[in-house]
Amino acid sequence: PEVAPPFGGFKPPQLTDAQKAERDNLPGFKTTKVKVMIMRAELDPGVSGDMTALDHAVHDKLCAADGPKAKDGQGHCPILVYNKRHSHVSEVFAFDSPDTSVSDPILKFARRVTAAPPAAHAKPAPATAKKKA
Repeated sequence: PEVAPPFGGFKPPQLTDAQKAERDNLPGFKTTKVKVMIMRAELDPGVSGDMTALDHAVHDKLCAADGPKAKDGQGHCPILVYNKRHSHVSEVFAFDSPDTSVSDPILKFARRVTAAPPAAHAKPAPATAKKKA
């Protein structure tokens, strides 16, 4: 049987290799200093018990930018988080609830990536004039 096209019957035109290359955002991810976390919800369509093949492929490509000693969460190598018993909707509603399985990894990630070494945030102390006694 023929499978109906996605998007309510609309079949997008096929992209040429040049168009795909022009739209590719992976080169930008390989050069950015922004830390990346890839999250996947277990109950989303197309997910079957683990991160998707695309999640792993993006992870591996970004980690490769840092060489063979790349570690998750360091350099360009993203952290992968698989949210069991969640969908993309329940992930949002899990915040401020007793279920911290989504919010804890996000909060940990946010705290880690916003905490810079002291020297990076340190501002020189304002110069103060010493009073002569």
